[in-house]
Amino acid sequence: MNNKIKLAISFFALCQATAIVMDKLKGTKIYKQSLKNRCNTLMKECEKEIDNLYEKGKLDSQTEEYFHKTTSMVETMVDVIENKDLDIFINLLKDYRNGEIMILPDNKHQKIASQLERV
Repeated sequence: MNNKIKLAISFFALCQATAIVMDKLKGTKIYKQSLKNRCNTLMKECEKEIDNLYEKGKLDSQTEEYFHKTTSMVETMVDVIENKDLDIFINLLKDYRNGEIMILPDNKHQKIASQLERV
């Protein structure tokens, strides 16, 4: 999967996050139905483009998995922004980007935990 496809999927996920946030803003002075309609139009256009990529065979199961992970990540980010301390989240992402922390698969976590229990 090339970086352009990754960016396209990220763009779609961000559009989806914008729509989620717009729904959460309903009833506030910031919410405007015209903005929500534009978000929906943008989402529909993105969906068409992604469908076209699938039909042309440019997206495979790996790309689909990446798409679902990206969407999940963006939904989690919206939740963190709404409900948690944003500074901690930002610092965590920066530390990960800078290689100061490492994220391991579950099986590695279990192996390390069992080794620590023996100590």
